[in-house]
Amino acid sequence: MIRIEKEDVTLLCEERNMDGKKALVVKGFESGSAVLDLSDCNIAEIDRKAFLSCKILKHLILPGTVKHLGEWAFSKCTNLERVEIAGEFRGNVFDRGVFDGCDALKEIRFTNLCEDAGILVACNANRMPNDHLLRSAELGQQSWFDQWDLTLLSLLRADDAEGSSNVALCGEEDISYDGVGMVDGEMPGETEEFIRNAAKNKCLLTICRLKHDTFLGDKVREQLYVYIRERGFGQKKDSFWRTLKEECSEDMECWQMYLDIVQPDRGTLNRMIEDLSYAQIQAKAFLIDAAGDSEDEWGDLLL
Repeated sequence: MIRIEKEDVTLLCEERNMDGKKALVVKGFESGSAVLDLSDCNIAEIDRKAFLSCKILKHLILPGTVKHLGEWAFSKCTNLERVEIAGEFRGNVFDRGVFDGCDALKEIRFTNLCEDAGILVACNANRMPNDHLLRSAELGQQSWFDQWDLTLLSLLRADDAEGSSNVALCGEEDISYDGVGMVDGEMPGETEEFIRNAAKNKCLLTICRLKHDTFLGDKVREQLYVYIRERGFGQKKDSFWRTLKEECSEDMECWQMYLDIVQPDRGTLNRMIEDLSYAQIQAKAFLIDAAGDSEDEWGDLLL
């Protein structure tokens, strides 16, 4: 076993002959760092489960020499937010479950991919798991975006309780995605918490697609608008409104998008303002401004 010291990281590697050349395969690690920069290493492969449950890892940078990331290589790296791989995307680089359970993952970047593709494909590792889209050779092309949109629309049409007993197996380890079930094989049941989280997840995916709208067609866009209007403020199912309050209270781009889509009248705007808590002061001030009022008129609510 070859040990490679990279700043605060100790990699356990072995040397293999690949295509007639010697190359390193990362088998595991002994210590970790929030940023793992392997861009100057001649690494051809990250072996299966090599970084399984590496909680400290947040940012991963891999060299263009990497040809394969093995099964569950970075699974359950729950704080991993960004992955950068030098060179062009190759459809066979990811094996099964590479980023399963990486709930914080926001972007998977290749040199030749646009930013929107990198952000949306990260959703295929967590919010909208889909190995086909994650590993597709068409990633970044219009056909890939079209398939992503069809997958999203299918998810939005599904009942929020669907999949509540979903547990992914990571070799010998069980991974409970909804956080309701036990990790030792106990299957989670349908719970109110799961259903709320499923509804929130759909809303966040909708927001993500509208904010990163490369190749987003008018028909799909309108279907996303309808989904938002039917779940906005004052609706019986108001999951989008709740998601805005809980997850996007400081993201004014989201609030402006919501106002543009639902176009609330003055009375509805006032009720929306009253529904926001003191903790959502930035969103409250934004809506007051949108209503054309001065903050002095709402002074008590802004304290």
